[in-house]
Amino acid sequence: MKRIKFKVPLNQEMFEMFRGFPEAVEWGYGDTYFILDDEVVKITEVKFREDVSPEEIIGSLRKLHYIKRAQDHTKERPPHNLQQD
Repeated sequence: MKRIKFKVPLNQEMFEMFRGFPEAVEWGYGDTYFILDDEVVKITEVKFREDVSPEEIIGSLRKLHYIKRAQDHTKERPPHNLQQD
């Protein structure tokens, strides 16, 4: 599974930078909001299409000044429904 998690400030102007992003995404969700200092931040998880390199996307995201953190979680843990307790 190719997934990354990233967080960006919730601001319409900043989301304009992601216009080409939807073509690379198979599915995504984000239901967690945090208030950090004076910003509202949404945590988003995205699964990319098989022909997309998450490493390239992460590299591009890290270059944007408003990205606080971008991580590749493809090797860290199995999907939620396959985790063992």
